[in-house]
Amino acid sequence: MTFAPCSGSCFATIALALGAVVALESLTAQSTPRQLADILPGPVDLTPDSLPRGFTEIQGRVVFHAVDPRLGRELYVHDANGTRLLREFLPGDGGGLADYASFYRVGNVLLFSCQDSPTTLGLYRTDGTVSGTHLLSRIPGLGLAGESAYTDGTRLWFSAYESGFGVEPWVSDGTRDGTYRIADIRPGGESSISTGSAYGVWQGFQGRTYFRADDGVHGPELWVTDGSAAGTRMVVDGNPGELGLEPGGMVELNGRLMFVARRDQLTNEWWSTDGTAQGTARVSGWPVMSTLRDNLAVLGDKLLFRGLHPLYGNELFVTDGTPQGTGMVKDIWPGSHFSGHGPMVVWNGFVWWNASDGSSGSELWRTDGTEAGTSMVVEVCPGAAGGIGYGLAVMPSGLVFAGRTDARDGWEPWITDGTPAGTRPIADLLPGGEGSLSAAPVVAGTEAWFAARTPASGSEPWKTDGTAAGTVQVGEIGRATADSDPQSPAADSGLRLVFQATNATIGQEPWITDGTPTGTRLWRDAQPGSFSSAPARAARFGDRTWWTNRESLITSDLLGGDLRPILGSHSNGPDVVELGGRYYFGRRIALWSSDGTAAGTGPVIEFQVGRQSVGPTDLVAAGDLLYFFASVGYFGPTGLFVSDGTAAGTRLEFQTSFDGGSASGFRSTLALGDRALVRTLAPATNQPEYWILDGSSRVLLATLDKPARPADMVLSPRTGEALFVARDAIHGAELWATDGTPGGTRVLLDIHAGATSSEPVELTPAGGLVFFTADDGIHGRELWRTDGTTAGTRMVTDSIPGQGSLQPEHLLRLGDANAIAFQGHDAFGSELWTCDGTAAGTRRLTDLGPGGHSSHPTPLGVVGDQLVFAAYTEPTGYEPWAIDLSTTRGYLARTLGAGCPGSAGTVPTAGTSPTAPRVGAATFTLTLTDARPQAAAGVLFDLAAHPTVLGGCTLWLPGAPVGIPLPTDAQGDAMLWVPIPADPALAGMELFAQWLVSDPGGSLGGALSASGLTHLVVGR
Repeated sequence: MTFAPCSGSCFATIALALGAVVALESLTAQSTPRQLADILPGPVDLTPDSLPRGFTEIQGRVVFHAVDPRLGRELYVHDANGTRLLREFLPGDGGGLADYASFYRVGNVLLFSCQDSPTTLGLYRTDGTVSGTHLLSRIPGLGLAGESAYTDGTRLWFSAYESGFGVEPWVSDGTRDGTYRIADIRPGGESSISTGSAYGVWQGFQGRTYFRADDGVHGPELWVTDGSAAGTRMVVDGNPGELGLEPGGMVELNGRLMFVARRDQLTNEWWSTDGTAQGTARVSGWPVMSTLRDNLAVLGDKLLFRGLHPLYGNELFVTDGTPQGTGMVKDIWPGSHFSGHGPMVVWNGFVWWNASDGSSGSELWRTDGTEAGTSMVVEVCPGAAGGIGYGLAVMPSGLVFAGRTDARDGWEPWITDGTPAGTRPIADLLPGGEGSLSAAPVVAGTEAWFAARTPASGSEPWKTDGTAAGTVQVGEIGRATADSDPQSPAADSGLRLVFQATNATIGQEPWITDGTPTGTRLWRDAQPGSFSSAPARAARFGDRTWWTNRESLITSDLLGGDLRPILGSHSNGPDVVELGGRYYFGRRIALWSSDGTAAGTGPVIEFQVGRQSVGPTDLVAAGDLLYFFASVGYFGPTGLFVSDGTAAGTRLEFQTSFDGGSASGFRSTLALGDRALVRTLAPATNQPEYWILDGSSRVLLATLDKPARPADMVLSPRTGEALFVARDAIHGAELWATDGTPGGTRVLLDIHAGATSSEPVELTPAGGLVFFTADDGIHGRELWRTDGTTAGTRMVTDSIPGQGSLQPEHLLRLGDANAIAFQGHDAFGSELWTCDGTAAGTRRLTDLGPGGHSSHPTPLGVVGDQLVFAAYTEPTGYEPWAIDLSTTRGYLARTLGAGCPGSAGTVPTAGTSPTAPRVGAATFTLTLTDARPQAAAGVLFDLAAHPTVLGGCTLWLPGAPVGIPLPTDAQGDAMLWVPIPADPALAGMELFAQWLVSDPGGSLGGALSASGLTHLVVGR
């Protein structure tokens, strides 16, 4: 190979000759993120409701959940830095938390359940910080709301469902090791705890916890546990037979545990126990109306409750735990009426609640447990309509509630000090008849928190100290900012990036960017008017890119110009593959091919249309064959097809189970050299099967189980093996590898040892590594990397030491470097991070939401020296941003374009040395192979690509100001050594190069052959 060293100042000389000094001087100024465009300017007249709920104080912060239109219902926090999203658990607009999710205090943290994937629920803990919010256990049938669980301050007691065990008792002390199923009371898949009657079935008493369970023999009876299987037993078989006592409404009173038990299928009554069978007995026959804890209140040695009597209706009752001390306190609404309405609270030596005497409506009452001491405090709204609408909350300055003075008015926040004169409205937040409150105020810390609706903001979180001045809105989560919502899937042609964004006039359409504000514009309005087209994707072949979406299939040059419509509609997704000089894709229920022109585009073979028909999807070219999935019958069974690109050469290889389309992730294909690795669903079992095919034979590699969160199959850049995520009974869901043989198909590493899963997701090749996220059961979900070997698979860094975790999301490769960008979560909120595969190179790039507010960045792609991402800021909403690669330490070294053949029919191939183009890379080289031997040749350099098509080939740098001559050797090879000085100012510099070779039979003007375009960005 002809070798030409360039002097030590060669790279700097090239930069100076290209006029790069100005560009270099501007790099420092561009190292901070900058917004590319405000595609949907705001503000706009939007007042979506965030409907905040669950306000709970923890370590001086208030945690709650609320709805953002883009995120769904997720976790929020308010502290001295304001109100912000604490964590997004389920990507998309569905949200991870249920509408009535509850928080339970265990020590200095709160425990709660949420959905963190489309198919799984998790028990999480939080201290109100990002680093202190992490997964304790992923439990399929976990549901925590209201009184379905109980905390004694040190542990949370609850029930959860597991396959093979049913619903059984669980406990958590707020740590991963301390979260476990206590016992399998009803062995096998049957449940011991009924999920349909979960109220008040847990209660601590004398150091142990009591609950209701059914072992399948005695019916639902009273059980007790100390948190161990050995310490879990039935207290008493109080009602022999399958009906059982069905205990509930448990509360401690006068040294005994009181509970409501079933006399028959219609009547409940009080029982008490000292924890032994002998000490468990019925207290009285007075029927109990409700077992909800809100309808019970202990005042000294008395238990006040709602009782039900055929003559008196639903009235206030009392018991001291003895038959003679149990009876009605007062018939507030004479006759068989229901007087009670709201929950009972204890304050200032009385029990307070809402009641109606039949003439005054629902108003504030109090009692000391005697008839004489039971009376209405104040009539807020004269007449039968009632002046109290929602429950009472106790705060230092009084009782807060939803009140009104007129039946025509809505509910507003009120407060009382327990006297008529001290009962007053706090603020009229929504004047007029509608009212601002939609739920009861909740005390968190020393203030009352509530959701209030105003014309300006919709239903948002508010708090009050009991005064008008101290009543303030604490956040606007249902944002009124106009978001263009830039999003993937993004299409990368190598020189331009296309992403989806929404404009009020044209709807959601593809936009294109070169990474600069002036180069960010609407690419095309595929659906004219305010109608939207589906997201675009791209496949790059030669000097052109194929862009596909639901509405069209078009090609363009690599700069996004020279648009050529191929088809007016296209519906099968982004799969476009090249085979034998033609391009193949799925359209409707047919396989199509194209030579790049509309006239040369048509169907190869059409499949039968059926109710669940699926056209060709998951196309891959391996060797000289195509592999894809398609429907094969009217009712939609699907099969794997093999094709040589002709109708006669297209055949069904085998049938697979229908899974609703390839988007589920359980059906996919991957080229493994000249063979195809195929993941299918077995028709009989619906389990993933892994096959290797070469067109003439197929081999079953393994039959495994579905992971909860499937990941794509990818190639390891170092080993060439395929990596994927699968589950088995021994290892759980872990990272697997295969070399295409049954013996070489194996678990690469059992990250979370044993049958518990680490659930790797977002497998992302970058440079010589594959990055992914996983949870090893110790550090939480962190960033991992692998070189394709077991020894080279490891966590990059414990970004947030302790029980916190970075929770990386939206991983994106940064060119050919061992580097990625992603969204990470720490004390600064959700911001943009980067990683080069080392702990030192893992760091936050942005803080666009100062003070812990999150910008929720989503990396979209790399264009030249710019990393493009979508992010949220208060002034403009969710819009496109960019930051230069020098900040990320990333580099690029890739070849674009097809090149121009020479007289021998071969295309000169450009490449680079294994050394990365980084600052100080003294051995970096540009290479040329497969050119005309012993010919005059050279390299052209420029700061930008300027394509010119000559004779069907592309000269990318016509008139380039810098060229270095370098003849080829006897093999037609050459190499230019271009050492990069150790000058930090060079980081982020973008450079283009193309080899030209003298060749009388060359296709470039009949005089030259040429390589493709080498695109370089210098990294740190």
